[in-house]
Parts: sequence; C-alpha cells; structure tokens
Amino acid sequence: MNIKLYEFDVLEAELTELSPVHRLVFAASCCERLLPNYSLVKQEDGWGDPSILRNALNEVWSFIERQLVNAKQIRQLLKVCQEAVPNADCVSGSQYDVEAQEAASAICFTLEACLDPTPKNIIKVPKCVTNTIDGYLSAMKDIEDPNWLDEKSLEEQKEEFSNHMFAIREIAKQNEDLQNLKTVDKLNINFLQCLRTSFTNQRKSLIDLP
Repeated sequence: MNIKLYEFDVLEAELTELSPVHRLVFAASCCERLLPNYSLVKQEDGWGDPSILRNALNEVWSFIERQLVNAKQIRQLLKVCQEAVPNADCVSGSQYDVEAQEAASAICFTLEACLDPTPKNIIKVPKCVTNTIDGYLSAMKDIEDPNWLDEKSLEEQKEEFSNHMFAIREIAKQNEDLQNLKTVDKLNINFLQCLRTSFTNQRKSLIDLP
C-alpha cells in the first residue's frame, strides 16, 4: 500500500505492520531529512545549538543498533532537546523558525517513542515532515501571491502541494523505507547505515535548505 502526503491513517496502518524497533528506524530516518533545517536558525539568529539535536539523534540510532533503550538517558536527552525547540520569542528574526521547530519537535517525538514506540506515537514524526513541507510551500506561495489562499480551497491547496517535487520525493522515500523495513527481520549495522544515509541531497534537507 502506497502512502500519500496528508494521509496519516494510511501511514499509521502501515506502521502497525512493523515491529516497535522497525518503527523507530522509520522515525529516525524522517528526522535525518528534517535536521538540516534547524541549523538555519543558528545561522540567522545565532540561537540554538544544532549539535544537541544531532547528538540526540545519534543516540537514537545507537539504541536501535543495540536494541537496548536506556530510559534514564532517553529522558535526559528529551529534556535537553525540548529546551532546544525554538519559539517565537527567541527566533523572531528567522525566516525558517517553523521549519526549525518541526525538526526539533520530530526528534523530541522520536525520543518519546523510544520509550513507547506505538504507531500513534511514531506518526507524530511524519506529521512534522508534512507540516514542514506544507508550511514552507505555503510561505513561498504567500511571497508569490498574497491572495492565493482566497483563490483555492483547502483540498486544492493540498493537491497542489502533494504534487510538488518536495512532497513527491519525500513520500517516495517514506514508501521505500517502509518496504525495506518490511523485508528485513534483523536490523544489522549495514542495513541501518544504508537507510540512514540513503537520502544525501548534498547535505540539504527534504525541502532543499542547506
């Protein structure tokens, strides 16, 4: 079954077919494509520390590899990462505050899912992905045509964004990850490393931001 942008019920059904640790792999893979967006706030406002989120995500991959979660360490990482989520007061000068918020939130959700990897918890991460694509494309449309929201229905907006290159590429990657995870019982190091690094995009994020 192929998933589509905005169709979270379909994706959640797909996640139920995976083991808890396989679901964490899917979430962590999504985070890898979001994380570069966080660095833009640091570049523009000088706020935040991307290494906090990078280190936390590295630990998630380490937990997956060992298949042994240290609950105390997860909670400590989660507390630090929650403090790293930017808000309007601290990044008011950044053009990419929403994208940075979604990236940080996705990693927080992934850490929470390490303790309880249910489909309902995992689905919060791809929702951050969709929010990022939707928010960025909406902002770009606002610049091109401030009246575009008045000219299209919500369904028309969703259809347009679903057909954008960013959405098509991201959904293709999610479908690919799901299919690969379904065919692999044992998550060995080579498989994890391949999946983790398969979206290079010249070190840019899923919306082509450096």
